[in-house]
This record gives sequence, structure tokens and C-alpha cells, in this order.
Amino acid sequence: MATGISTRSRIAVFAKAPVAGEVKTRLIPALGEHGAAALHRALVMHAIENAAGAGIGPVELWCAPDAGHSFFAECRRRHGVTLIAQGEGDLFAEEGLPATVFIDPAGEGRRQID
Repeated sequence: MATGISTRSRIAVFAKAPVAGEVKTRLIPALGEHGAAALHRALVMHAIENAAGAGIGPVELWCAPDAGHSFFAECRRRHGVTLIAQGEGDLFAEEGLPATVFIDPAGEGRRQID
């Protein structure tokens, strides 16, 4: 794969709004609702920062339940991501879902799924 940003490849990050009591619910007993939401927020930001830093292509943030939460606006402002509402149904059955680039967290390379 060539280095630099490709106009063909995009990175899609999927995230829920960090609403206390609705994200990272299995961690609520240990962290509390607000602690779990704060962790979720930090993990989403970390994923976006890594995706943007990879230089593979533009980053799209696929937002649930929609793109209206202030956290998503903050992500756009801080990292220049494009916001897309996930909507209802099976996203992977939709026509036109972007090619997704997966970055191996172990740093062992990248693979593109078309």
C-alpha cells in the first residue's frame, strides 16, 4: 500500500454517544455510570487519534444513535472527522458502505477490506 492519504480509502470509526448508563455497561459496577461513560469517551478519542494519525485516508465517525450529541461535534472540531449517523438496521447490508481499513493494534500492518 502506498504511503500518504488515499482519496479511495477511508477509515470508519463506529461509536455510541458517551451517555452515562448506556455505554460500557459491564464496567458500571467497577467504575460507576459516569466513570464508564468517561472511559468510553477516552477510548473513542484514542481510536480517532490513531485513525487520523495513520495517514491512510480521511476518518469518518459513524455515530449512534445519531450525530447530534455534543461529543460528536467535539470530535469533528478536534480531529476533522466526518460525522455520519449510523441509523437503524444492518449497516453492513447497506450499499455504498466505505472501504474500511483495519489497523492491527500490535502494529503488524494494515489490511484493506473492499
